[in-house]
Amino acid sequence: MPNIKSVFKPLYTTKKRYILLTGGRGSAKTYTVQDYSTRLTFQKDNKQLYTRYTLTSAKKSIIPEYRATLERLNVIDNFLATDQRVVNQLTGNYVLFSGIKASSNQQRANLKSLPEIATWIQEEGEDFHDEEMFDKIDDSIRTKNCQNRIIWIQNSSTINHFIYERFFRDYLDYIEIDGYQVQISKHPDVEHIHTTYLDNVENLSESFLDKAYGVREKAKAGDLKAQHFYINNYLGAWVKHIEGALWKFETIENTRVSKHPQLTRIGIAIDPASTAKKYSDETGLVIAGLGVDGDAYVLEDLSGVLTPDSWGRRVVSKWQTMKLDIVVYETNQGGDMVKAIIQNIDNSIVPKGIHASRGKYSRAEPVAQLYEDGRVHHVGNFGTLEMQMTTWTNKDEKSPDRMDALVYIITELMMSTGYGTHAG
Repeated sequence: MPNIKSVFKPLYTTKKRYILLTGGRGSAKTYTVQDYSTRLTFQKDNKQLYTRYTLTSAKKSIIPEYRATLERLNVIDNFLATDQRVVNQLTGNYVLFSGIKASSNQQRANLKSLPEIATWIQEEGEDFHDEEMFDKIDDSIRTKNCQNRIIWIQNSSTINHFIYERFFRDYLDYIEIDGYQVQISKHPDVEHIHTTYLDNVENLSESFLDKAYGVREKAKAGDLKAQHFYINNYLGAWVKHIEGALWKFETIENTRVSKHPQLTRIGIAIDPASTAKKYSDETGLVIAGLGVDGDAYVLEDLSGVLTPDSWGRRVVSKWQTMKLDIVVYETNQGGDMVKAIIQNIDNSIVPKGIHASRGKYSRAEPVAQLYEDGRVHHVGNFGTLEMQMTTWTNKDEKSPDRMDALVYIITELMMSTGYGTHAG
């Protein structure tokens, strides 16, 4: 048995087909699974499929992460990395990396027939809502003479997710973590491992722990919003529909699409973090387009805890590569700072400032109604954004930054006649 944390030991010993690893931020789920995956390549006939819902370039993203595990285990000399796979040269086993969200039907078809694959590992399962594709890949994992495994790694998601419906709803139990109840699956075919940052404190940065403990402190003091954020984001519990939330997950899911029609306008909205402080807010960056059919299509969520220079460069990069038509920002939040930061990088861009005269709930209501009317579509899955949309209510003092940016850009595309401009 490798030297691992006790919470993860069932991963290395279970004989069950389905292994669910759920939890919150900083819980070392991916780190541990990559360790386990490496060890599996030394077993007989153990080829693996390793997927994320969206994976543009395995060579630039996930393979360098995987190589770090090989170096840590001091086995990197035994492996050869190509653009899409890592091959154990001693056994011939490989790990094939792929995205589920494909740019062509042929790419999707390639994941339906996997005769050699014994183990399928899915990262970021909260973004994977295609149950039909899950079943097709699941049915393809049927290699003889070795154990078949489906390893599903997932952060917090809503209880409408098919994984909850399939493996939790009728097999539900609870454990107490840090004084709060968290859902556990007792499905007979499932090995469920739930872990949190509290299991991984010694490996986390001081800044991460400062933020987590700060939210925890507020939660323990009775702040309802902090409790919700702490339980779902740090403890990784499944989210129920919040009474008073403007969006329901079913509404988003029912209008979700895999591709968009020709777009007549494309824009990005910015909701910048107000200050660089200890418990930093995120900067909301959401890209959407207006289709020739008159509907809006959400294309990308680039939000995160970012410095002004970082989000400014993200905006300019997308302006240039996607040939955006408009950049919008709220003048109440950030004011002329947004315009100055962007034009300092590319002065050909003239962002459009919008003044919010109404409250957040009133601004969001018309956009939520467009979703109800089937007029706004998510092109793919945006787990964190959708979590914010389906859990924020008018009782919260501050709306999430991703949701704010979404409201700005959909309002601009669907309800405003104003256009941003290029200078000159």
